[in-house]
Amino acid sequence: MCCDTGRHALALAELGMAVTAVDFAASAHDLVQREATERGVADLITPVVADVSSWRPEISSLDIIAIVEKRSAQQ
Repeated sequence: MCCDTGRHALALAELGMAVTAVDFAASAHDLVQREATERGVADLITPVVADVSSWRPEISSLDIIAIVEKRSAQQ
């Protein structure tokens, strides 16, 4: 999942799910990993620095692919 601030990745990890968090900004991963460590779920989140629109995961390694995209009303 595209991680941004990690809201969805953290929520899924807190439910016990292993999450691959994809974002093109390494700084986003730093933020998410700090928060995940505080919440005790860092071992469930795998960060990937990549553009989610062109990243190609090994499909057999994933159960669900979720891309949550925030758009403004003008788009």
